[in-house]
Amino acid sequence: MKTFFLVGLFFSLVTAACAQDEIAKMQVERASKDYVRAVETGDVQSLERLQSPAMIYTAANDRKMTREEVFAALRSDFGKWSLHNTVIEACQVFGDTVVTAGTEEVRTESGARAGTSTLRRFTNVWQRSGGAWVMISRNVAVVRAQTPKVQKAE
Repeated sequence: MKTFFLVGLFFSLVTAACAQDEIAKMQVERASKDYVRAVETGDVQSLERLQSPAMIYTAANDRKMTREEVFAALRSDFGKWSLHNTVIEACQVFGDTVVTAGTEEVRTESGARAGTSTLRRFTNVWQRSGGAWVMISRNVAVVRAQTPKVQKAE
């Protein structure tokens, strides 16, 4: 009887832990969508809520940036590019930390590279802080750049 009780308790705890992980994944996936929307619209106020003040960002050009440097870059470059097709391919929970990894497409909207598209891979690290999830690290790497095909006049 005691063994049966202990086995039941063990499975109850495992089930509860799995349910907590699924809730955390759903919350981080929602925060990730909010992050993408904020980047797409240049909404720095939302980004301030979604990113830790101690955020570490490694850009696709291998530049390490603080949160404030990211905001400054967004303000100066907004309208020159747009973010599309963000896909989270993996989401793993480690207690109060969640790691997401996936791909995103950046399209250059103006300048010499207008019309080009770059596929990037990202890894974002989120941490629960005061009941909300905040991004504490983001690493982006270029997978490939694509130049638009020029159509021949007939």
